[in-house]
Amino acid sequence: MVLPGSFLVRTAHGTNPGEGFVRIALVAEVEKCVEGARRIVEFCRTLKS
Repeated sequence: MVLPGSFLVRTAHGTNPGEGFVRIALVAEVEKCVEGARRIVEFCRTLKS
């Protein structure tokens, strides 16, 4: 599951500390979570190119 970082955080002093982030929940069995995390890392590396 993926949510906006700001979804689970309260705004304080006019700022939401989760803004600009995403929250990712890896909740399947361990092997699938590890593969999912590997794919996320691989994708993020393509963004820096």
